[in-house]
Amino acid sequence: MTIENIRIDTTTHSSVFNPLSAAGQWLCSVFKYRSIGDINMSYSTLVEITQDLPNLKSITMDNEYGDALEWTNLTSFVRVMTIQGVYTIINTYGMASNSVVQKIKSASCLYKEQDASIKVIFNIDGIYEQCGKVFLGAEWKQIKENIITVGDKSHIKFYKFKHNAHQQAAIEHFCRAVGAKFEVLEDPLFGNKCFSVISKQGKWLYDIHPVGSNQPTLAQTAVGWNILKTKVRSIKGTSIDKLDYLPLPVNATNLDTDDIINITIKGHVIKGSGRAQMFSYALCNDWNYEEIDISDKYNLSVMQELAKFVAIDLSTINIYNSNITDILEVV
Repeated sequence: MTIENIRIDTTTHSSVFNPLSAAGQWLCSVFKYRSIGDINMSYSTLVEITQDLPNLKSITMDNEYGDALEWTNLTSFVRVMTIQGVYTIINTYGMASNSVVQKIKSASCLYKEQDASIKVIFNIDGIYEQCGKVFLGAEWKQIKENIITVGDKSHIKFYKFKHNAHQQAAIEHFCRAVGAKFEVLEDPLFGNKCFSVISKQGKWLYDIHPVGSNQPTLAQTAVGWNILKTKVRSIKGTSIDKLDYLPLPVNATNLDTDDIINITIKGHVIKGSGRAQMFSYALCNDWNYEEIDISDKYNLSVMQELAKFVAIDLSTINIYNSNITDILEVV
């Protein structure tokens, strides 16, 4: 198998808590802080893997629970990838210290005139007073400084809601000024009409809404409460890598995904970013099959994929147990 691109998850550490992410919700485990512990991918193992993939052209660093820019070994890793001629794409909320960002930018150039071999995707929920309303802990002053440092290798992904939509023009203007690419996520709530923002400590802060909603936003609403009171509960379960059995659903459709090779935070190699994401979400022990509404077609598809993982020996697809070339023969 010829591999030109891989997607890797390197750390669970993040200065930002995003309640919309896997760290804040998943299926029956919603409106709470989800943690799988403090995990960092082995730097030496990752470097070894890249050297075993002679056709590798790019790596996307996209973390489910953490922030790729806050991986402690990122500067060294980017330097090695630059030497190997591998382009590195880093997804982040942008709250790493600017001194670290400067070192990473420098590490992506072998010599002064070389074009940087990185792209940094900054996920932002607004600027100035709106920054940090959804991505809790984000601060525009810090993020802005880091974007300016990265310059034209920055890609700004703006999560657009009712409360911050008026800032779009100003963000576009800023991107043009620094040479950054600009992208808008028009529906970050994926069709939902209301989402309750819950702090890392479990406090209901307020509700957010899509553009065009007639609900009062950044306030606790009756709609939000009616959802919360049916969803907030503590569930005892087992992480996917510790499960012995999971029933294989009947009549489930396959999960939409791609063909990209992913390496999860615990080292499992999985083909398909959608499948890898579901596996990573299930690494937390706060879900239970019996609590999941499998009348929902999407949930049924997720359970089908997870059941397939439980049915195999996961050590055979783990980089800490097997060689990457051997793993690629079976995934």
